[in-house]
Amino acid sequence: MKPETERINWELVRQRMKEAEATLQRAFEPGTEEREAVLLRRAAALAEKKETGRSNQEGTQQVLLLRVGDSVIGLDASQVSQIISFQHWAAVPDAHDALLGVVNVRSELVSLCNPYPYLKTSGGDVSGFARGAVLRHPSLRLALGCHEVLGFVHLAPEEVKENNVFEAAGRLGVLLDANVVLEPFYSLVPA
Repeated sequence: MKPETERINWELVRQRMKEAEATLQRAFEPGTEEREAVLLRRAAALAEKKETGRSNQEGTQQVLLLRVGDSVIGLDASQVSQIISFQHWAAVPDAHDALLGVVNVRSELVSLCNPYPYLKTSGGDVSGFARGAVLRHPSLRLALGCHEVLGFVHLAPEEVKENNVFEAAGRLGVLLDANVVLEPFYSLVPA
């Protein structure tokens, strides 16, 4: 051994090992968005159990409400696989008009879709989108962007009026079919 060789600082090695272990542990714990999605599903299940005790839920549709600007969008809860939270997204050059960009969710890219074209409005501010509802599809990972997730409601068929307009929690909303949102992106899925 050379005299100029430094001795190993075992305390520093132990500290680095502890930091590496803590990093690995954080990586395997559920993230904020996954925790929120689980809590939303649990809340929906509890609300459904509570409602079944009061009235007959047959014939109603469970709808997830999303706030987009001043508008409310409703999505059939069975068409949503999870809720995600994000800080920002990366734009995709030459993408479809409805595609805002992509979001990294736990090392998986999710396409972020602009909901304004489906509201038949000229558009709105998408810079404040911090959440998205990932639509259920076997191979596409597409989320409809929104400002806020308002929660779940049950809608009876007679509550949905012309042009899929409904009133829930004192607000007017538009019920969207996830298949209509997904349709422009089907051509991107390999056969």
